[in-house]
Amino acid sequence: MCDFFDENDYLIHLIKCAIHNEQPCEIPDVEWFDTVYQSGVYHHVANIAFYSVEKLERKPNEALYREWEKCRDRAVVREFTQTFARDEIIDAFEQAEIRYLEPQGTQIKNLYPYPEYRTMSDLDFIIDPDNLPKARDLLEGLFYECQDVDDVEVDGFRPPNINIEVHTAYFPENSPFYSVMRPPFASVEETGRYDLNELYIYNFLHIAKHYTRGGFGIRRVLDVYFLNLNYGDKIHQQYVSSVFQSAKTEAFVDELIALANQWFAHGQTNAERSELANFVLSSGLHGTWNHFFTSQFKSSYQNEGAFFRVKYFFRRLIGTKEIMYAKYPVLNRWKVLYPFCWIHRLFSALKPSKRKKIGEELKIVISTDLNN
Repeated sequence: MCDFFDENDYLIHLIKCAIHNEQPCEIPDVEWFDTVYQSGVYHHVANIAFYSVEKLERKPNEALYREWEKCRDRAVVREFTQTFARDEIIDAFEQAEIRYLEPQGTQIKNLYPYPEYRTMSDLDFIIDPDNLPKARDLLEGLFYECQDVDDVEVDGFRPPNINIEVHTAYFPENSPFYSVMRPPFASVEETGRYDLNELYIYNFLHIAKHYTRGGFGIRRVLDVYFLNLNYGDKIHQQYVSSVFQSAKTEAFVDELIALANQWFAHGQTNAERSELANFVLSSGLHGTWNHFFTSQFKSSYQNEGAFFRVKYFFRRLIGTKEIMYAKYPVLNRWKVLYPFCWIHRLFSALKPSKRKKIGEELKIVISTDLNN
């Protein structure tokens, strides 16, 4: 007997059955199918769920079934095109003697039962900083449109849907995680190979970064399940734990692993979801603006302390000097225009396009528990 609290529970069940090649339980209500599909798209896991849907006796209506099938097919095609692009770039890097690491999706997808299960928004590489200009030239030679990011990253795009990110570090210097990890190529220089511990650590810290910003969805939890399933007993536990302690993420990592096992190892779903489970389900693949703003709001409070809400309202209403001069560069020459710019800023906030966002922001400011 299968009991499901809601459509998200059933989506997780479909994914769990697909990755374990199990027969899924029939859907409690066929009216759920549309929401299950939309949630799957929101979290970029609809393609995986389809492998279970096609085993069901009670299927979605014809139009939805075909749309869902096309979602699965697009993931298969995307896997093929991204694999071709990856091999092409690696060949170019190796011929140019540019050493590289692949710290994310291209490694994680190989842990899944089939690589096309794990869709990727982009292909990520890490290279030595000195080789960044050369890498940019190589990408342009492969017909990518490139742009530099703060002189430490090059992003490339090639139609129809290939996105490349070439980094020079695990995290930027302004990240709290920048100093807790060893330099990317340290283990390669010491042992001649990439350390599995670093791959494991980086992916958890990358998820923690999303957690403190806009959030992350079901696909990231599925990554955690396969990371821990394949590498959990192979990593150097003491070293990995020490890094998580330094990053102040040890409790988060433990909770995340527990959630991944609950969903995808044991198939347990519960009406009394944990706070983390609810956060994940409401985030989608790349998180939400509300989650991002709440996180930044709490972070600012920790830095500024008491009366932060009052200070925040004042800054948002009046605007700091830095905000005003950035928004109205004319003030650099004509300071006398400051009152007029402030009035313009105030009336701009009353536009219908901005009122909704401002309302959501104020709701978060008023309701957020700053002590948690």
